[in-house]
Amino acid sequence: MLASMAKESRRPGGELEDAGTDINDSWIAEYTKDAIILTSGLQVLSAISNYVWLLWLFLPGYITFQLWTVLIWPWFTSGPPDTETENKKQRIKFRKVRQ
Repeated sequence: MLASMAKESRRPGGELEDAGTDINDSWIAEYTKDAIILTSGLQVLSAISNYVWLLWLFLPGYITFQLWTVLIWPWFTSGPPDTETENKKQRIKFRKVRQ
């Protein structure tokens, strides 16, 4: 998956169309690398005990935590939009359009 993200694409004439994704800048690549590292570590540690695979439950827990703190909780706790400032902005826009 990481190799396909970083691969360049060219037009039929040989001209460069897309240079590919910088793997160090892409958020999906970061999480993919983390999952690969976690899986590799767990495979090595599973030689010691079969119960090490239970640590794989960390990944869904981490994803749930990130979704809750970044997306869901702020959505629940955000108040209604400030109508007074919105009304002021609309009046200013209306004055500019009218002039």
